[in-house]
Amino acid sequence: MNLNLKKISIFCAMFLSLSYANAQSLKIGVIDADKIMQEAKISKAAQAKIQKEVTKREEDLKAISAKGQALLDKFQKDLAKLSDTDKQKRKQELDTLDDGFKAKQAQYEEEIAKIKSTELSSVISNTNAVIKTVAAQEKFDLILQDAIYVAPNIDITDKVLKILNQ
Repeated sequence: MNLNLKKISIFCAMFLSLSYANAQSLKIGVIDADKIMQEAKISKAAQAKIQKEVTKREEDLKAISAKGQALLDKFQKDLAKLSDTDKQKRKQELDTLDDGFKAKQAQYEEEIAKIKSTELSSVISNTNAVIKTVAAQEKFDLILQDAIYVAPNIDITDKVLKILNQ
């Protein structure tokens, strides 16, 4: 689907350029979004923040998992000595811990998804503002994203990165 969207965008740009070319020359610029996401300081900072949050939550889950494993090991070790009531009680403790672990894991996944969305949204918003500034300053009529081939004279990625990295 993403490929179809790119094809449609390129077709529209070509159509616009052909129809607009009759009236005056069209100045087109292209941006490499992947390069921006890999090299911009704001993108790297966002990725570091996301990784920090992921690591913090993974450590918490590992602690819960270790506690569960310790309880399971003790339960298996003591199994022969335990009464049926104690076996049932320990099994229930393990089930409760497992349910808590799964709930915490789902909660953390949701939190990380929100953090990723917020951080990505911020990077995109800042990048788009810089792209619009460069486009206005250099009087571009159209800025495209991620073309198959880009002549160096219309690629504004490095200009945008320079501003983003200031």
